[in-house]
Amino acid sequence: MENSILLVHDWVTVGKVAGPMMTPIFSIAGFNVSFLPTVYLSTHTGGFPSNVIHPMTQIMQDSLDHLNSLPISFDHVVTGYFAGNQEIETLIDNLKQPLMTSAQVIVDPVMADKGKLYRGFDVSYPQVMKNLVHKANILLPNITEACLLTDTPYLGDDYTLEQVDQLVDKLHALGPERVILTGISFDSQQIGFYASDKSSRIYVSHERFQEDFYGTGDLSTALISSLLIKGVNVQETLEFTVKWMHTILERSLASGKPIKYGLSIEPLLIDLGLAMRELCNV
Repeated sequence: MENSILLVHDWVTVGKVAGPMMTPIFSIAGFNVSFLPTVYLSTHTGGFPSNVIHPMTQIMQDSLDHLNSLPISFDHVVTGYFAGNQEIETLIDNLKQPLMTSAQVIVDPVMADKGKLYRGFDVSYPQVMKNLVHKANILLPNITEACLLTDTPYLGDDYTLEQVDQLVDKLHALGPERVILTGISFDSQQIGFYASDKSSRIYVSHERFQEDFYGTGDLSTALISSLLIKGVNVQETLEFTVKWMHTILERSLASGKPIKYGLSIEPLLIDLGLAMRELCNV
């Protein structure tokens, strides 16, 4: 399918993260986006007392079997949260099939933050995720995920540029030609992205908010992936991303809505889409 993205991620009914956050961003960027669910959640796992979680492992496999029987293929595959090791292995197997064999693979290895694996994952999960990273063209981990993927002791919140460069070198050695570390901060007042394509490295940041938002990683992955696929250079991509993330976070706080329900992207979608198309000269 022309100009197509297969988004492989979880779906949440309440709390705008993952699929519900990323799908509209890809759509306003002009992509033909298809969604393959890995897990269903009634709410996301932060800020709510409990939730319903149903892995979609068998549905994922059955869906891929059916899609592989059709005369279609995807140009790009963007991955996020998986229910477990089996789902990652299923996707890796299908990357060899005509459905995805020519696709650019963008991996956000959603599995950990602040030095800890997310609930439900054990120590084997990063090792299996590493097998998917080997297939990635673009990799977007946070600092915890980068450490887990490279068997590096967690760097914490106080790290040097030299340590980050060493970490990026290890990530490139796993296969990805472009690495973008997310949530990187060399200053307590700033937070942003550290990008490397082996020949050059840049850091782009924006003002740090004190609040803990939900879905910011999914938002940044969708924005960055869309612009890089469209051919925008990495400097402009990250500058655009931090500008709009700051705008969306400000709008979300001003809305008065509890943060756990997700970012207020809807009032800004039209303007965001126009700005993306203008940057991409569409």
